[in-house]
Amino acid sequence: SRSAMEGQLYPYAAGGTLPPAAEQTGYYNAPVTALAFDAAEELLHVGTEDGRMTVTHAPGLERYAGAHVHPHDYQVLTASPLENAHGGVVTVSAARACYTSGGCVKRWTVGERQGIDPMANPLTCGAVDVHQLGGSGRAYVGRSSAEMLQIDIGVGRVSLTAELMPGTCSQGTSCIATGAARGLVACGGFGGELVMRDPRNKLRAETQLSSPAHAAGVTAVAAKGDLVITCGLTADRQGVVSVDPFVKVVDVRIGCRVLNVLQFPAGAVALAFHPKFNGTVVLGGESGLVQTQDADRGGPGSAGAGFFSQAPLDLMGQRLTSLAAASSGEAFAFGDTAGYVHVWSVNDQPTVNAYSRPVEDPPRYAACVERAFERAQYEMAVMHLAQQGQPPPPPPPEFRGRDERDPPPEAPFHLAEDGGVTPPLSFMDPLSTVAVGRCPHIVPKAVLETAKFVDFVGYAPNPHFSRGGVKGEAYRRAAPLRNKRAESREAAALAKRKAATKAKLSTQVGDVRGAAATSPLPPLYHRVEVRLSANRARFEEFDFSEHNRTRLVGLVNDLANSYVNPVLQMLHFTPELRAEVLMGHSCEREFCLTCELGFLSHMLAQPPTRGAGSHSSSSATAQPLNFLRTLRQVREAAALGLIEGRDELETRLDQSKPRRVQAFQRFILEQLHKEDANGSASSLPANAKTKSSSGTAEKTETGCVERLFALVSTQTHTCAQCNRVEKRSSRSFQTDLQYPEKKTWRKGSPSNPTFAECLAKSLCASQEVRAWCDGHGAYTRMAQRKVPKRLPQVLSVNLGMRDPGDLRWWGVDVDSHVLSAAAKAPVEKHWLPQYVRVAVDEEGAGANPGGEGSVRVAQAADDVDALDGDGVTYELTSLVCLARRPAEEDDDDSPGGGLDETGAKKLAGHLLSFVKVTPPYVRARGRFDAAPSPPEGESPGVS
Repeated sequence: SRSAMEGQLYPYAAGGTLPPAAEQTGYYNAPVTALAFDAAEELLHVGTEDGRMTVTHAPGLERYAGAHVHPHDYQVLTASPLENAHGGVVTVSAARACYTSGGCVKRWTVGERQGIDPMANPLTCGAVDVHQLGGSGRAYVGRSSAEMLQIDIGVGRVSLTAELMPGTCSQGTSCIATGAARGLVACGGFGGELVMRDPRNKLRAETQLSSPAHAAGVTAVAAKGDLVITCGLTADRQGVVSVDPFVKVVDVRIGCRVLNVLQFPAGAVALAFHPKFNGTVVLGGESGLVQTQDADRGGPGSAGAGFFSQAPLDLMGQRLTSLAAASSGEAFAFGDTAGYVHVWSVNDQPTVNAYSRPVEDPPRYAACVERAFERAQYEMAVMHLAQQGQPPPPPPPEFRGRDERDPPPEAPFHLAEDGGVTPPLSFMDPLSTVAVGRCPHIVPKAVLETAKFVDFVGYAPNPHFSRGGVKGEAYRRAAPLRNKRAESREAAALAKRKAATKAKLSTQVGDVRGAAATSPLPPLYHRVEVRLSANRARFEEFDFSEHNRTRLVGLVNDLANSYVNPVLQMLHFTPELRAEVLMGHSCEREFCLTCELGFLSHMLAQPPTRGAGSHSSSSATAQPLNFLRTLRQVREAAALGLIEGRDELETRLDQSKPRRVQAFQRFILEQLHKEDANGSASSLPANAKTKSSSGTAEKTETGCVERLFALVSTQTHTCAQCNRVEKRSSRSFQTDLQYPEKKTWRKGSPSNPTFAECLAKSLCASQEVRAWCDGHGAYTRMAQRKVPKRLPQVLSVNLGMRDPGDLRWWGVDVDSHVLSAAAKAPVEKHWLPQYVRVAVDEEGAGANPGGEGSVRVAQAADDVDALDGDGVTYELTSLVCLARRPAEEDDDDSPGGGLDETGAKKLAGHLLSFVKVTPPYVRARGRFDAAPSPPEGESPGVS
């Protein structure tokens, strides 16, 4: 019966931890403080008060190995076996935590190097959790403060330092046990608390007993499934601390509640669950009394219904200190203060584990001693044969040609899973190639953003799934996401070298992502960055003349907010703006973009110096540091998302470069107009601002920026209900080009609109808005129409290339991949003309008498004389475009791939500017070579 099996415990063996020779010389065994049966071999690990670990055969207790694992002044507090194929134990003392094998070989140590001070904040206990969370396992170590450590057993490093909340073992953790349900870790505190911690949530307290389990502290705890048992200390009214005669049984299925209280008058100092029978506990008293009881029932003493058996240990007046149970349930080990270990069993041939590997017996003598014996025997045989006149025998192969001074042979690699067939990595040639399989899988960024994690498992919806779609279509389309793998370093480096060779870049120049992306752009338009070693001056030793052989100065492109460089170059090469605004502006403001832009334009106008050593190369570039620093101080720029930076600036930044540079073009013209108007108003004489007889202020002179770039239009709002018409004047420095609807486009059709037609529609825009109507005093729908009234001298057009699909109007095959032959084929007819002529019909005149006015736009490809009619003629002088990197756009995990904040596909690349440079910036149109020096009285670049 069950009670008969559990009630019969017999003494099997007893022994100390010292070798027989040490006992004969008068040494005493140190008290045993920790016991643990090995989980892989028939061994017993014994920890003593002097920090030594001794391994004995189990259950016979023959000495197997020993080592001083912990410092001599600190006892071994706990020993926790590793239930895996390697075996060994993790031991904890006040100074360190160590993992040792069955032969007492130290695998790793966590101690003083990791900041553990045994005097200020010592370690107190430990436990091992191998199977609950998978992997190599974790070790949990308690401290005397409100702190716990989590150690990765595989590498021996502290992976987590958990700060304990007040009331949850805040006075220190006295004992730890693993094996509870749901992977919880049971922790007992010096204040008597019992806390169940969740290792999946950084060891935070999931639940705990509402009252202390033991008044003066918990000394031991054990967990198995839904049950946790504790023993500890209690104190009377005078404060005298003694062993608590009651053992608490706690149910952790729903919270923490005391299920039963076991009476043990001897006072339990060690306890453990029976490995073979559920709900059966083994209790050990300080006097040596051992009982087995039923945790579900319990009872008062030996007469209780839950009592099974008891066995008194003959400790010869010593005290019981520790207890360990074999995983088979056939052997139990007990340690006492005399330094002896007592093994009790249920039969005459007990085993420690059901399936243990054979224990490797160590050699009786060291290898050097064995070789010395063999050499001595060989020398004696040689001498004996020499006396008889016979030749010497051949030397044994073990030491043939060897000497004790020779280095020892290489030890075999015995831990290989294939039995030593494959050599370890340290044995291999460093230049050899090893097949390691394919690169690891990676999870795309688009999938991670929508994934939800539950217990370390992420669940993400299929981005290609659509309700009512073809069965299996979403699964097939998601196959590239599942099979995506990381690119090896060698393959990435090889692709980059091929792309750099193809682009014919200099050895000093590295193409960050343009060449590596195998862009179809010509090498002239690839992004070039300075690549120098750290000990070299950047702009003083880099040869810029290798990439700029003209007399025009360029701008550096590796500064923050350097995306504005193409716009700055475009403004610099506008002669009217430079002559009337930039070169003649002066103010006393601390942060003025007009002043800084004028200073930058002056720097760009200076020709590079010649014959000045390294300075001649650095003078070929200009650094817009002052302008960019002033730009960061303008609050309007930060509010529009134009500033690159950290923290709040990065959150406002528009991630799309096309949208950002279009917004910057609009902002810089508005800012120049505002600063020019303020400067002009402050410089007017006192009698310039007067009032007429009617009391209204006279109109001041129009500013230079407004006269150059402002498009003055008349806006007409017509109410949809009362037909009330309201007119107002508006000003804009940039015209947004409006494209027709995509459904009206026909491939190769001559009916597709031209640039002139799109520009005419954009200048005379009509739309429906919702605004306030003074006629009937309510918000209503209104028809808004805008007609130009005065055209600027310089027409700034925002081409609005936010969607790559708009390139279809330019004659590009957008349906084909950007790297395909169809997409890279040259455009047969250029959609953007070189000349346009804009004519404005006043109200009630021209082709629309009595109307609201209209705009006529004509275009010519190359010849301005081909334009008919009157009006203002504009020539295409500058263009800012985006050089795309299609390979990076297709990669959702790259910085330039995926979707932006608006849900549109990101366009990866860098910005370029195309400018028609004419005199006075160069001596002759089309001549960009560097002249030796300008004639006397002429200054290059000054209008």
